[in-house]
Amino acid sequence: MKNYFIIHGTSASQYNNWFPWLYEKLTEKGEECIVPQFPINEHQSYKTWKTILRGYFDAGIINEDTIFVCHSLGCIFITRFVVEMRIKISGIISVCGFNSETLREEFNVLNESFLTKDKVLAKISNFVKFYHCIYSDNDPYLKFEDLMHFAKIVNAKVHEIENSGHINSEAGFNEFPFIWELLDKINTIV
Repeated sequence: MKNYFIIHGTSASQYNNWFPWLYEKLTEKGEECIVPQFPINEHQSYKTWKTILRGYFDAGIINEDTIFVCHSLGCIFITRFVVEMRIKISGIISVCGFNSETLREEFNVLNESFLTKDKVLAKISNFVKFYHCIYSDNDPYLKFEDLMHFAKIVNAKVHEIENSGHINSEAGFNEFPFIWELLDKINTIV
């Protein structure tokens, strides 16, 4: 049976953006969905986040039926975690995923421990059946070429949504019908 994880990004929470909306849609459909809360701000690091997610893996919850839906820093975190742990999963849907410095210095300090070499990320194809990247053409935090570079490295199918900022609440995304439609299409194929 498929299960879903929704993974937040820098300085965010499980209650931000479109995450509660997607959680509700999935659980109403009878799907198992987990939205972990990771330490944020000065307490966030790859190591602390990995420790939390490793608990789900050790319990057998993360497996070949798992689909990760992640936002921003959560995308690099999940990609790196899956590769390092060598976990076969169904796939990843990345929203505004990156592996570079941001346009805001205060976030670069918080994100530094998550970034990794492109050659590490490129191995993700060995562990997923699908990888989709969703981006906007006017993200205020990330350069568009850096977003496209990330998608290329992870060999993802790219979906561009015009004028959608960082695809978060700040940009008006408390709901995200596009991601629901994408999940529906994926689930009929996989």
